[in-house]
Amino acid sequence: MATQLSTSSLASQVRRASRCAPAAGETPNYFGSFRNEDILYLVALQVPSIKTLYHLHLVNKPFHHALSWRLYNAMSERRSRDGPPWIHKAISKKWNLLACQMLKCGADTSVLDKKGYTPLYRAAMVGNTEAVQALLGHGADINLPNSNGSRAIHGATDGRHGHIVKLLAEHGAKVNLRSKNSGATPLLKFAYFGDKNTVDLLIKKGANIYAKDKAGWTGLHYASKGGNVDIVQLFLDSGLDVETRTSSGLPPLWMAITAKGPAKDVVKLLVDCGANVNDNAVRGIRMLENVVQMGKQYGAEALLDACTDDNTKTRESCGANSSLHMACLLGNVKMMELLLSRGADVNYKAERGTRPLMKAMWSGRAATLKCLLDHGADVNATDNRGYTPLHTASYYGYTTAAELLIEAGADLDARDKHGSTPLHTAACLGHAKLAALLIESGADLKILNKSGETILETAVLYGHTDITALLIEAGADINAVGSDGDTMLQTAVLCACTEITALLVKAGADMNVVDNDGDTSLHTAATEGYTNITTLLIEAGANLKALDEDGFTPLHAAASEGCVNTTALLIEAGSNINTVDCDGSPVLYSAVLEGYQHIIALLIEEGADVNTGDKKTGETPLHASVRLGYAGITELLIYAGARMEAYSHAGETPLEAAKKQLNCLQRFDPKQRKIGDAIQILTAAQELDRNGYTVESAVCLNEQISLIYSAGLSLPADVPGP
Repeated sequence: MATQLSTSSLASQVRRASRCAPAAGETPNYFGSFRNEDILYLVALQVPSIKTLYHLHLVNKPFHHALSWRLYNAMSERRSRDGPPWIHKAISKKWNLLACQMLKCGADTSVLDKKGYTPLYRAAMVGNTEAVQALLGHGADINLPNSNGSRAIHGATDGRHGHIVKLLAEHGAKVNLRSKNSGATPLLKFAYFGDKNTVDLLIKKGANIYAKDKAGWTGLHYASKGGNVDIVQLFLDSGLDVETRTSSGLPPLWMAITAKGPAKDVVKLLVDCGANVNDNAVRGIRMLENVVQMGKQYGAEALLDACTDDNTKTRESCGANSSLHMACLLGNVKMMELLLSRGADVNYKAERGTRPLMKAMWSGRAATLKCLLDHGADVNATDNRGYTPLHTASYYGYTTAAELLIEAGADLDARDKHGSTPLHTAACLGHAKLAALLIESGADLKILNKSGETILETAVLYGHTDITALLIEAGADINAVGSDGDTMLQTAVLCACTEITALLVKAGADMNVVDNDGDTSLHTAATEGYTNITTLLIEAGANLKALDEDGFTPLHAAASEGCVNTTALLIEAGSNINTVDCDGSPVLYSAVLEGYQHIIALLIEEGADVNTGDKKTGETPLHASVRLGYAGITELLIYAGARMEAYSHAGETPLEAAKKQLNCLQRFDPKQRKIGDAIQILTAAQELDRNGYTVESAVCLNEQISLIYSAGLSLPADVPGP
């Protein structure tokens, strides 16, 4: 009979037991279980921190079954609130004596834990053979599904416990049940695991050898992916087609060559049995090209080994040559060495004429190039564009690669189909270091491409100052005429390259050479409005009096194009403001014809003669402004003292010329209004002049028109009123 203890006495014994440290290292609870069953029972019932499943396990020794039974029943309330059923934890921890005791005490074999697992599924999953046997012995349903539909045999399969699968199969488990997620049967998964004994057992127990998972994978696919040659042979001998496909069209051979580890034997077996090495089900390219692109060395080696014939054609039949291109593009030297050692052609010409060395140039990796060069790659082979590898190095700016190619004998002056050399290419794209290498190596600087461009012109056209400086220093002709008939200096000016212009001027480029239109560099800079370049050329001594084919000086040209800033610069530099062109038109008259009011204001301010007109027609600037309907310019000229009664060679005053022009226009022509406005201003000015008023007496001529009417005066009948 158990000794009755007071609360204080029990607490005292627990404290003493807690301080006890036997040499064997047993816990106080465990130690007590061999000494005093009643004390331990009372401790377990009255001290919450000790009432756990673990302590039940400690006392569950063969000679303490009675105690564990007493504790288990006494702790029923705690079991119900502890979350997962204790039977699951005992099975997971492999506390099998306790689990068996629970089963004897009536533990529910169908109860689900938080994950929805049955006790039998849990035991099968952790590989607890003793628990599985105990559960089956206590009537557990071998095919009872979890909450997700999986059975115990699936748990054993996922845990790779073949011995549990065997035990379950022998007790009637359904071997063709598919898993919930992938739809794979146990046979498919053990084919991947490589467990031949379990595969044989499942087949004997009726497993469907032709079963497929949700993705259409057969056992042959699984075995091939796992690299398990014996099981692959088993499936082939059982009648599975070597070319059977998954839902996405993948054959078993693809699974074998993309396996994580070496699967050479499987690949060879499948190829020997008729697997198509040229299959292009993945991304539309052959298998070897795919595994090379994926960087799977094992797969590529296995596939090449499977092509046992040593002649080149057989090697190419699985894509060795085209795969070499892919390996070169990716810079995979190990893969390149493998393919070259198995007969791939180092100079194989693919689509667009590209060769392995050209592909390797796209990445520019020195190790890749060295590998190909060491295997005899043609350093001067061209593609369909006429590009050599050195052209490609120049295109991408790969200096180290270019050095290797030059050392291997690359032609420095090779021409592409446009006639451009590698140095043209480097100059075009601005790769200064590579251009310097080519120049130092002796590239010809005088070569023209098919467009007639020199290398220096190319550098100037694309605005590469550093390369231009290199070429000038190396002796390139700075006064050579380019493809458009322009010198290098004219090209630099047209491209608005101030720094390059300065370089060329400093190097002694002729500033007064004319282009096909007779323009000097200063003409071009002035008419384009490039103030910095115009200043640079003026300071360098460019000819301010140079005439183009129309007889325009740079000032005349700038004014005619409305470039006020460069016009001001040229005037400040001393250009003749009253110079005339070939037709005898002065600068001011030309500016009026174009309607550039801001230029006209500048010229008037700088002292241009407002009454000097066109020598051929005798028109003054005022004739032109009124006739063309420029009211603002008309006002400017009148203020500046333009003669309102001047006559042209046709005997017409500005007013008469304007009226004549007005009569020539069709009705509702927009120009009518403009000319009318100009006539109004001119007429008002004339009326004021006749009546003793000066133009300067009003703020502007538009106000003077109102002044005429307010003074009781009248405009001529044919002049529109306000």
